Amino acid sequence: MSVDYAKIFSEFTQPCAPGAVLRRVSDIPAQELQWLWPGRIPLGKLTLFAGDPGLGKSFVALDIAAHVTRGEKWPDGEECSGEPGSVIVLSAEDDPADTIRPRLEAAGADLNKVHILQAVRRDKPNGESRLEHFSLETDLVSLQDAVSSLGDVRLVVIDPISAYLGSTDSHVNAKVRSLLSPLAELASGLRVAVLGVTHLNKNTSSALYRATGSIAFVAAARAVWLFAKDPDDPGQRLMLPGKMNLAPDQMGLSYALKEEGPGVVAVVWGEAVRLSADAVLQPEAVEEKSERFEAMDWLRERLSEGPVSQGEIKAGAKAAGIAWRTMRRAKDSLGVTSQKEGFKGGWCWQLPGPEGVQQVSKASSTETWTPSPQLDTFAADDSAKVQATKTGNALGHPEKYIVDREGPGCTCRSCVGHFGTVAGWRAHIVRGRCQSGSDVSKAGEIQ
Repeated sequence: MSVDYAKIFSEFTQPCAPGAVLRRVSDIPAQELQWLWPGRIPLGKLTLFAGDPGLGKSFVALDIAAHVTRGEKWPDGEECSGEPGSVIVLSAEDDPADTIRPRLEAAGADLNKVHILQAVRRDKPNGESRLEHFSLETDLVSLQDAVSSLGDVRLVVIDPISAYLGSTDSHVNAKVRSLLSPLAELASGLRVAVLGVTHLNKNTSSALYRATGSIAFVAAARAVWLFAKDPDDPGQRLMLPGKMNLAPDQMGLSYALKEEGPGVVAVVWGEAVRLSADAVLQPEAVEEKSERFEAMDWLRERLSEGPVSQGEIKAGAKAAGIAWRTMRRAKDSLGVTSQKEGFKGGWCWQLPGPEGVQQVSKASSTETWTPSPQLDTFAADDSAKVQATKTGNALGHPEKYIVDREGPGCTCRSCVGHFGTVAGWRAHIVRGRCQSGSDVSKAGEIQ
């Protein structure tokens, strides 16, 4: 079975000479936008997942496929729109038997509703047929027929999309657009979500420009989700919004990959996050990370009593010696939101409310991280191997702490408490929490 587009458009066009085909907007029936995953993955559109290898993009794609086959709630609590549906998977990197099926089983998918498009059959001039690799360039009609024949397909996963371009150069903008435009039309005509998976390049520009190949991949997609490791908790992964043309901005989601059995890993979804993709995907040196942590501590305390104007934040940051670029990174890390004060008013910054509270990981908190015995040993070591810092600061307190050999943390000489940043140690002193020998552990107890 195939879709006859000429018949679909026949009532809106009249026989005429070759040339432009016009449709009067009043003749186009209005159609409500539909969602596969409300606010995140639209039906009838192309969505792009982009991230470095090893982050679990394919795991997430198959977890989404499992949700589609079951018709259950999405990880963010949204109801699954419509009945359970079928999924077509094109995978050029993973083996169906030892990789795709176990992952789907771990995700709880209805395996009867998942179909893997492994090849296309072509007729040879001598009447015989042969199996060949699927190509978006030449085999889109075959995909269209497969979707139509199954009848209940709601999702098509192409992983990675770069493996199915045929002879198309993925770096030539015009050629990629001409390839993806028919794919978008197929998605729209058959009301299925098409999910393409791709990698990131090593550029340091804006996150959206890091998708491998031409920017046309990002331009053609109506939704783009970017994947990264949590910079403060390597065990957590992040699915962050990069582009959404059809809905208000969404928060990202955290997730982890959990081993369910020998060689079987499943996606475990976590909390919503307000981190921006640009903030997470920009390379950050150790010194920059330390500066960001200190800026986060300063900003958190500044906003603790309510919204503050951006102008005041900027002036305060300058007085505190915090670069505005660092403050912007701290804002993204804390999930601080900006709101305009009236029509003519300026912008105010405020900490996120209870529904969107950013869970700051232990690595970026100031007083919750428990030091390892090795770090305790470094903290008690007054030898030249341990780098000590200057004494005296603007707060009027002697800076009796020892910085870690690696990372932005430090250890208090008085109470041997460990802190994620020097700013955290200073806050600990200012608030009168330092009790020599009793706050965390006693120096005499260190082995």
